[in-house]
Amino acid sequence: MQKKDTKPDRQTQIFAIVILFIFAGSLLAGFVAPLMNRDKKANDQADVQKQIEDLQKQQADAEANAPVPEVDPNLKQEGDITAMQIIDSTTGTGTEAKEGDTIKVKYKGALAKDGTIFDSNSDGVEFKLAAGSLIQGWVEGIPGMKVGGKRRLIIPSDKAYGPQGTQGIAPDSDLIFDIELINVK
Repeated sequence: MQKKDTKPDRQTQIFAIVILFIFAGSLLAGFVAPLMNRDKKANDQADVQKQIEDLQKQQADAEANAPVPEVDPNLKQEGDITAMQIIDSTTGTGTEAKEGDTIKVKYKGALAKDGTIFDSNSDGVEFKLAAGSLIQGWVEGIPGMKVGGKRRLIIPSDKAYGPQGTQGIAPDSDLIFDIELINVK
């Protein structure tokens, strides 16, 4: 009786080694993938945290660089304003403005409580002097003014932006405007 060679042939050995590598690779992937995902999640969270910190820094920089509101103490009015006041500092000699006209004015508007300027135009801007296109205080306060004239309007909140306020003007704010009438059409 001849002894049978029980040694696997070379082809079988290579096949077994390949299967072993595939099995080992699968096991390794099963252990490594969660670690890689954990690292990816940690990196993603770090990226989000960095973005939040960058946005907070940008906001802080913007606030630090925001212009300080200009305050004109001459435009401050003590106490509550309960009625419209019209004060001419210069009487004009040109055409008189009336409701419905298109007017060109230079102006400065401030909050009466502290003189904080919320709007101004020193180049001149045109408006139609009509209800619905301007605050009621202007519609009542500008007619009768002549070109070249300068006038201060002290306007109670109910003739300005009232309880709703507007951008940069708190609700129920009394306003003061210094206006110079440049032209009437």
